[in-house]
Amino acid sequence: KTWNIPENTEKPERSNKRKEQTTLLDIVQLIMESPNITKKEIANKIGKSERTVKNKVASLKEKGYIQRLNGKWSGYDYSIF
Repeated sequence: KTWNIPENTEKPERSNKRKEQTTLLDIVQLIMESPNITKKEIANKIGKSERTVKNKVASLKEKGYIQRLNGKWSGYDYSIF
């Protein structure tokens, strides 16, 4: 048998987890700097979609790292734990 193996057979970098951690840290840092920052503003500053930021913020809240202090319509004041 003959195998057609592409020349570039390097393993993909395992940087997805690191990228995710960096994104989470960027979000936490922005919230620490400006607790009333919106998800849209975070997305613009870190170059991610609003959906990504929404999911990451939900993950941080679920894990107990941040807590939303105000209601849905009164801003996004968060507290970091």
